[in-house]
Amino acid sequence: MDLPIACSESVAQQYWDEQHFKMIAIPNGCSMPLWGGDKRQKENIRNILGFNSGLRYFIFVGRFSKEKKSRYDN
Repeated sequence: MDLPIACSESVAQQYWDEQHFKMIAIPNGCSMPLWGGDKRQKENIRNILGFNSGLRYFIFVGRFSKEKKSRYDN
């Protein structure tokens, strides 16, 4: 992985303590000003990532697991 990210400082610390795996922590639900209001920088990042400038993107990261129990499970 190029940039492993944990959902909290405690999770990042646990990975370090148990597996010596370094992670950056970004707490759940945080709002981070990645481009500080600089619209040219934002547009440049969108171009680098290949995003369409006319669309708004929402990104969700999660996992599928048996513990979450889908409504489709028997």
